[in-house]
Amino acid sequence: MTGETNGRKEGTNVDRRIPRTREAIGGAFIALLAEKSFKQITVNEIAERANVNRATVYSHYQDKYDLLERCAEEGLERVFRSCMPQAETGQNGLEARLLVALRDLQTQKAAFSALLTNEGVPAFRERMSETMRRQLGERMPIRGENAKIGKEVLTRFLSSAIVGVLEWWIAEHMAYPEERLASELAALFGRHEGTSS
Repeated sequence: MTGETNGRKEGTNVDRRIPRTREAIGGAFIALLAEKSFKQITVNEIAERANVNRATVYSHYQDKYDLLERCAEEGLERVFRSCMPQAETGQNGLEARLLVALRDLQTQKAAFSALLTNEGVPAFRERMSETMRRQLGERMPIRGENAKIGKEVLTRFLSSAIVGVLEWWIAEHMAYPEERLASELAALFGRHEGTSS
């Protein structure tokens, strides 16, 4: 019976270490992205910065490209999940969701800043824009004057504009108040949904 308990404790400890190890590796990777081009970063540097050995990095990720992909995916997923509609509706509901997303983005400032500005990661901006375009296409109602515009054109326009605003906000160290930005983005969305006059 003691062996089972010890086995469970050991398994639980191992399970708890996995997210901590991944977090350390991801944090080390993001810190390195802030310092140098993605092309210059090596797995050895990531391991050293994360205080793990190289084999540990490879046990979690195929290579630095897989690590980049996972960091980008997790960051985008978290932000987009935070602004998905809940029970609330209307302009105030959208503004509240945008504020949650902007605050979540603030908690991931280092990651998004590194991913958006690193010369070795040009595809992140396109990926962010494409993810946003897809989310808008699935969830945004098109009414009023915008019903005359093709959904593809409208969602591409809005996603590019939003990503541009987010890039600016991050580059300016998020100095523009997030409450004001959420309110203004919600107003712009309202215009493009055809809900504002």
